[in-house]
Amino acid sequence: MSENQPPNLRLACFLQGDGVHNTFRVEVSSTTSVTVLVTHIIEVYNQSGFGRKLDPEKHHITLFKVDLPRDQLANVEAPPEVDILERMDDVGDYWPDIGQIQRRNVQILLKVDSFAMSLQQTGVDMVSQVSSTLDQLTLRQDKTAEAFRDAPSASAAAHRSAFEKQQEKGIIPIYNGRPYGRTAIPVQLFHPVFDYFTAQLSQKDELSTSKYVAVENLLLASQGLYASEPARWKVIKDLLTAAIGYPVYKDDISRCQSDGVVTFTQKDSAYKAYGIVLELKNEIGTGHSDPWVQAAQSFARYWSEEKMTKIRRATRCPTFIISIAGPWLCISGAVYLDRVVVQPLTDYMWLGRHPQQDHHLLRMTRVFEAIFRAVSELKTYYTPFILPDAHHPIERDRIYPYVQSVQGSKGTINFKYKGVLGGSDVVRPLFEAITEDGKPIVVKFTQFYNFEAHKLLAEKGLAPKLLSLNAQPISAGLVMIVMELFGTSLDTYLDPAGPGLDQSARAHIESDVKMALDLLHTQNLVFGDLRSPNVLVEQDPNGLFHAQLVDFEWCGASGEARYPVGMNPSKRIRSKNLKAIQYNAGHGLEALWRPKNGPVERTATFDYTPFVGKNRAPIKELVKKVETVLECDSGKTVIITSIGKVQGEGLVDAFEVAGLKLKFEWSAKSREARTWMADKLHSTPVAVWLLKELPHLEQQVEDACKCGKQQLWPAADSKQLYHDEDGSSFHPDQTFTIQEGPAHCGYTWTAVAIESLNSQTLRDGQEKARKIIWRSAAGICAVILLNFKNQLRAGNTKARCRVTIEIWRCQKTGDQAIDYPLDSCPWKDKDEDLSDEWASQVKEPTPERDATNRPSNKSSSSEEADNDCSGDYKPNEDPNDGDWAEGPTLVETSPPAPAASLPPSPPPPYVPFKPESTFLVLDEDNVNGEVEADFLPLQVYNFLRMCALDPNKRMCALDPNKRIPLENQEIRVRLRWLCQAITACLRDLRRDLGIKIPCKRPAPNGQVGDGNTASVQPSSTKRQRADGGQEPGE
Repeated sequence: MSENQPPNLRLACFLQGDGVHNTFRVEVSSTTSVTVLVTHIIEVYNQSGFGRKLDPEKHHITLFKVDLPRDQLANVEAPPEVDILERMDDVGDYWPDIGQIQRRNVQILLKVDSFAMSLQQTGVDMVSQVSSTLDQLTLRQDKTAEAFRDAPSASAAAHRSAFEKQQEKGIIPIYNGRPYGRTAIPVQLFHPVFDYFTAQLSQKDELSTSKYVAVENLLLASQGLYASEPARWKVIKDLLTAAIGYPVYKDDISRCQSDGVVTFTQKDSAYKAYGIVLELKNEIGTGHSDPWVQAAQSFARYWSEEKMTKIRRATRCPTFIISIAGPWLCISGAVYLDRVVVQPLTDYMWLGRHPQQDHHLLRMTRVFEAIFRAVSELKTYYTPFILPDAHHPIERDRIYPYVQSVQGSKGTINFKYKGVLGGSDVVRPLFEAITEDGKPIVVKFTQFYNFEAHKLLAEKGLAPKLLSLNAQPISAGLVMIVMELFGTSLDTYLDPAGPGLDQSARAHIESDVKMALDLLHTQNLVFGDLRSPNVLVEQDPNGLFHAQLVDFEWCGASGEARYPVGMNPSKRIRSKNLKAIQYNAGHGLEALWRPKNGPVERTATFDYTPFVGKNRAPIKELVKKVETVLECDSGKTVIITSIGKVQGEGLVDAFEVAGLKLKFEWSAKSREARTWMADKLHSTPVAVWLLKELPHLEQQVEDACKCGKQQLWPAADSKQLYHDEDGSSFHPDQTFTIQEGPAHCGYTWTAVAIESLNSQTLRDGQEKARKIIWRSAAGICAVILLNFKNQLRAGNTKARCRVTIEIWRCQKTGDQAIDYPLDSCPWKDKDEDLSDEWASQVKEPTPERDATNRPSNKSSSSEEADNDCSGDYKPNEDPNDGDWAEGPTLVETSPPAPAASLPPSPPPPYVPFKPESTFLVLDEDNVNGEVEADFLPLQVYNFLRMCALDPNKRMCALDPNKRIPLENQEIRVRLRWLCQAITACLRDLRRDLGIKIPCKRPAPNGQVGDGNTASVQPSSTKRQRADGGQEPGE
């Protein structure tokens, strides 16, 4: 090699997630670019025979510079971004000295990410083009398997951040209940082996002595302390094998290396099946991931291998998952449908021994005996599929329950499933099926069912005909009910896009429902779920409508039956608070005719623009609008809580300096009656304000329910998470609940949510309201959004600031209604008729504007109209200390041009009220151009945030994340003062920025200002003196 020729580098490479022995070398020049190096690595890897191929069109490949021994490759993590090899650099930039390269170490770590979005779009398009149900299922499952093969390794995917992204945004989430939106129906319905395992746990037969000894040895070893995960596994591996009764060994595949598996295979056979997938961590919290999650990731990758395709299409791939963290063990069940479903079958159990607790040894021995017997059942099940000459017919019903027959009055009735009823987003096992003779039926699995009540109505034609002889026990504590398919849900007719019903049809339907309820009442039974989705409607050949009741889970003896614990997902309910179901003569039939979810629209919008001058009109008009729509009295007070005594006194002093009067009161009970928000204290004041200013909501509930006392309370847990349909979670800034009934047995549900908007557009607010109202399971019926737009600051002094209060509402009915859908105590949403009267009260005449875009006052003289300040100016008074009058806040930093040279600006568009609906809609097309321009954020509620008192007695906002000590105070503020506080906040902001307001006013020496500054030498003001300033001449 000549002296001028660059040296060649031999670099060892490793693909993250591969087996530790799958290392390979590439030889490149030091002057080779990293871009060329990537291409060379792909070629060498694909020729190495590691079992998978890298495709630059499907994979994004990232190279990291490392220096790792081979024994550290098993659980290697991606290095920080600073170690990434940039494509524009040369290889020699990272290894300038060839002598520093360790021959037996790995120098390059490859991280591969698949282009999931392209895969998702392609998969969806292909599925939509396939007409056969069987082909659709096969294609969806194959796409899931392909995505898992291209996904990161099991260990990398189990990390919290990666797992969260997979569950909330990925195309291959694991349905393990994390979060709640990723919950599937019980795995016991897909294979009987899981129910068999649970049944074995309660058996009383005598176990062998050798079994007790094997389990005891495992418990004693598991209690030990070990330096690392390999050290623990080395000690307990053989003991675990003895306790389980099957050999446990490693099975390394591409991008998956679990701690152990139990497989079934036959001699000379190319097929195998997995009975157990095991994952171990040295202790709880070690290993960077949850062993339960990592075991689920491994299960998905094992069954997604291409060589498992035939068995995967022929079975539901039932497998047990064992996750161990130190001396703790959990057993789960998993199935592979068109998606991966994993559910725990036990809690985490202590793998430990105590000399005075033999019962624990007996329990754990029973657990391992149950897993041995269940795995033996799986071995028998998989044997026909793993024979050398096995035939693998595709199972078309593998995404449905394994139960496909029911005992009828004339013998066994076989059926085939056709689909899921109620929508794919509803987690309930309700299916449409068809019998061998072609009769459409409904198959339902549920925990509780009043079979006798259903049978009573079915005999009179008031409920679907039953094919089941009884509520047949199946598995997982569920029973199966099979009935004929009848008619269409009343909910469909009431849908805005549905066919609708005339008065005659409604009368017939209501008559049948009343007849059914009366028949139940004669047997002292009450139907607890009277809603339109639970009424089936069918039209006979004569055009008459008939109705039948379904869903008898909430049907029982009057005064004895109870509402289910899961009726209200937004609150934790204790069993003693569950209310007894009783009937009355009214039946609550009006609950049937409530419309379905309409579009989420804005009920009202209040825009408040601060002005300059002396007129109080804007504040009064805002108060009037709030009073009109919210039906509140401005004389009531606003309670601001979660504030310390010193901070409260400082806030009072600061507001008094600003010319605002506040009443400061001590409340010894406030720490018990108020909600604390450790991280969002600034949201609490507005929440408590709305609590006091919306008494009509309480009255509305009382008028509608007519069943006792109702109370409005702030939510007990302000940080409670709600779950979206896509699995993501969120929580509003604050929520309110409506409590019905006496305090000792009342039922509560969320009614109103409060959310702040910080520098978000109108579309963002609409989406947020829709998400909270429509897509949450929280029973929220209204959302109040508050938004500040166009903050005044340096560089944005001409922006027009606006405070917007938006109220969004939507009647929630149908399956998502979290209310009282009872014939005895129905919730009736009061639909207030605000159309004509409300519009007349809200509509304001648009003031005429002059050339400077300031409203003109015809009653004022021309001299007053030319002056920005009012005529009662006092020489020693700061013009900023006054009230605020009409006119936009346009702050000039240079002398304004003559009025005549400015073109007249059109007034802001008036949005008329739509008489055909009860909503006032303001979309982005109707927003003033100045407001819709790029605005800067202003923290919502910053004028009411917790304030401290500095030596100069000026307001000083604390960190909103800083918790105020439990020394509660209350500050009572009138509604109009709240509006003035907004004004004061913006005024202080301009002062802090040094922005001066143009005003023609006489200076103390008789001179007139230049139109830009107030005067050459402005006088001291009340605020300046309060801050320590001096009077002139002192």
